Amino acid sequence: MGEEESQDLADRLAEDAELRAQFRDSPADVVEEAGIELDYEQRAKLEAEDWSAISDEELIERLSGRGWAAWW
Repeated sequence: MGEEESQDLADRLAEDAELRAQFRDSPADVVEEAGIELDYEQRAKLEAEDWSAISDEELIERLSGRGWAAWW
């Protein structure tokens, strides 16, 4: 996964409440629509997380910068 694509998606998630809602419903689809390829394990890990249980601020923090590393 490219760092540039990951940061672009994190920036979009920080700015767009609708995109965050879509991410919470289907995170792997949002990531792949951003041009980031996921393998089966990465997709399953994203889908297994309860993204609705965290605040917008925590979601953005977890997915920006080094936070993405937890998923790859």
